[in-house]
Amino acid sequence: MKRPIPRLLSAAMVAAVFAIASPCTSSAQSAPGLGTNQPNMPDVSANPQFHVYRWNLSGVAYVQVNDIAGNVLVAFAAGGGQVLVLPIGNPANVSVVSPSVNAANIGSTVYNTATINVTQRSGVFSVSNSQTPVHTQAMMYCPDPGECTAVEHQLTN
Repeated sequence: MKRPIPRLLSAAMVAAVFAIASPCTSSAQSAPGLGTNQPNMPDVSANPQFHVYRWNLSGVAYVQVNDIAGNVLVAFAAGGGQVLVLPIGNPANVSVVSPSVNAANIGSTVYNTATINVTQRSGVFSVSNSQTPVHTQAMMYCPDPGECTAVEHQLTN
């Protein structure tokens, strides 16, 4: 007869977790952010063919580039002289290689500030900050975990 009480307590705890989490989830959905097709941020694009959104958090700038239809193409974080491409976008994977030329001289400007420059040419986005140029190229969806691991390895090295 002692069994129904622990089950009842477990059910009550699960219900409490869902009750607490539900308002958090609905408020997050009402204010779309990084990775969504229509973030609740101003469009800061320098090119009418793209939408660019920027967030600042703890000294790091997070920038997302969408196409004109709102599809997320690429997102990255920049701060402290570093650029890190985020695993956000469609296609979902981004390849990172160090260019031999300054990214600011490649393609048409998509976004530009005193420290961050994003250009695009033939589907390739070049991203640089004031100290470190990084060249990014959108790739097709990565169905092979080995390939995805190789991309992750490039991002961390």
